[in-house]
Amino acid sequence: TYYNNNFITKEIVPNEEENITILVTRLFLERLSPPSSHPYDDDQNEESTVQDRVDALSDMYFLLLPNNLNENVTCHDQQKLQQHIISNLSIGVVKEMSEILLSCHEDAAASAASAASATNDREKEENKNLSDLCRDFVSRMSYEFEVQSRHQDQKHGEKDDVDSPTQSFWDCFVLNKVQSLSTIIASNPQSIKGRVAIAYIASISACGGERTLRLCLNNCVTPLLDILKSNYESPNRDQEQMSIAAYGIGVLFSSSRLSMEQIFKDGIVIHPHPLQDFSGPTVDIL
Repeated sequence: TYYNNNFITKEIVPNEEENITILVTRLFLERLSPPSSHPYDDDQNEESTVQDRVDALSDMYFLLLPNNLNENVTCHDQQKLQQHIISNLSIGVVKEMSEILLSCHEDAAASAASAASATNDREKEENKNLSDLCRDFVSRMSYEFEVQSRHQDQKHGEKDDVDSPTQSFWDCFVLNKVQSLSTIIASNPQSIKGRVAIAYIASISACGGERTLRLCLNNCVTPLLDILKSNYESPNRDQEQMSIAAYGIGVLFSSSRLSMEQIFKDGIVIHPHPLQDFSGPTVDIL
């Protein structure tokens, strides 16, 4: 009923910064924010539960990434309609979404890891479901933003168009976040934040976009290989750090396979293979 070619158009809402998609998205983001992100909020009468945040993310999923938008249209039209929904977002709300999703994922993953007792099994499962849903949503949004940037590149006939709002969405949601998280991975991958960062970037790299996949590999694989090499050559090896580094390389390689499946499905042929520069050094180090 809601998702059709006449819904949320610029003619209905002329002010792009205040259209209904942005307003509703911000409402869902407010519900999704973990309690630690607003400890001094006097307007927060009761603390949201994990299930509340799962429901909020599910609602935002339906708003921005609805399945079977219209059974009577072709896959091509479905994609156009999906892109139309995404295009109603703004740079501000995309930045906010990126920060809150990462914060929510970190909080849920840490809570799931710390709920060790049998009495906390339910809480552990709820937090695991929330962190899984966060990563799935992040992966889907990363793909849609890359598709938008790809279309914008084709429209303008050039890459990295500074005037392209869709390219800016990808910058805000993918590029900036991967660059900031990769510094954590390079310096302290065995920490809780480092482990969570690896999982988060792996979900982004598995989205099915070539540009996103290459960005994740270029920013993360080499630092992880350097950690393995430096520890191997050191008389005082940090076994935990080496294990996490090897694990991080493994999940990034696995994400590459998933992403390449989507790339081929989209009919895109890429050369060289994204793993070409990393496969040899990785085998040698391992």
